[in-house]
Amino acid sequence: MNETVKAAAVFGAGSMGGGIAARFANAGVPVLLFDKPGLAKSGVERQLKAGGFMHPTCAKLVRPCSVEDEIARVVEADWIVEAVIKDVAVKRDLYARIDAARKPGSLVSSNFSTVSLARLIEGASPAFVERARAGA
Repeated sequence: MNETVKAAAVFGAGSMGGGIAARFANAGVPVLLFDKPGLAKSGVERQLKAGGFMHPTCAKLVRPCSVEDEIARVVEADWIVEAVIKDVAVKRDLYARIDAARKPGSLVSSNFSTVSLARLIEGASPAFVERARAGA
């Protein structure tokens, strides 16, 4: 894969999602961190306290977003990473919402390693399945 990632989106601002967002920011990639209102901001603060950012100014590249109110902003992302609660139904519902809002060609990844990718994307649109597999 030889694609340039100019912007990213991470869904789930817990330890894992917040850490993934911090890694993007450490690489100089602006990232939208989606979660419930208030939780995305807490995810950034948690990474600042834990030393997840190479330099505190990297945190400025992470924009906390509400998944309920701002999901349309996912269109800005070249790479979308899902790191929400480990519930297949929740993930599939989120994938449908992401698929409806994302730009064509954006990569989609999941942080869920205990369930096969095929099971996670079962029933998703062909374009979503293609990009989910490319991001795997």
